[in-house]
Amino acid sequence: MKKNTKTKARRVVKAATYRNPEDWMFDAFGVNRTSAGVNVNESSALSLTSVFACVRAIAEDVAKVPLIVKRTDPTTGRTEEAKDHGLYPILRFQPNPDMTSLHFRRAVTAMALLWGNGFAEIIRNGGGEPVELQPIHPSRVSPERRADRRITYRVTNDSGEFAYINQANMLHIPGIEIGRAHV
Repeated sequence: MKKNTKTKARRVVKAATYRNPEDWMFDAFGVNRTSAGVNVNESSALSLTSVFACVRAIAEDVAKVPLIVKRTDPTTGRTEEAKDHGLYPILRFQPNPDMTSLHFRRAVTAMALLWGNGFAEIIRNGGGEPVELQPIHPSRVSPERRADRRITYRVTNDSGEFAYINQANMLHIPGIEIGRAHV
């Protein structure tokens, strides 16, 4: 019996790790690689004093401007403050029991600056009136366009389970997105 003297060439496969990631990992985790080869995400960017200072300055400036709900009178075309509107106290003073309007708007603005989008679920009472705005971290939200062209937001919880929130129940503050299309 003749022995096979040929040796098979072994293919060496390089394993991707967090310290030595493959290109597909950057896309999968929403991380950008710089020309210097450094991984950049919102957490690593915020560790830079200049990035933190810029995000803080913009978010605080946006948040400190009084948010006033207005309506336009259809007969005269004049705008007026709508103090009787259901969203007025929520947007102007306290969007939820844990946050003032300033804190809420600062947080959502910072999310839009760092993640490209800021999200808050609109919580409604039994009559369908808005009663709260609860911010949701952008890493948990995926906007999806349905067949009827409306947008639905897929929101993932801590356990990895998800729920869909329709467009009427989501406040979406889009930021500048470079290289990614808006839904």
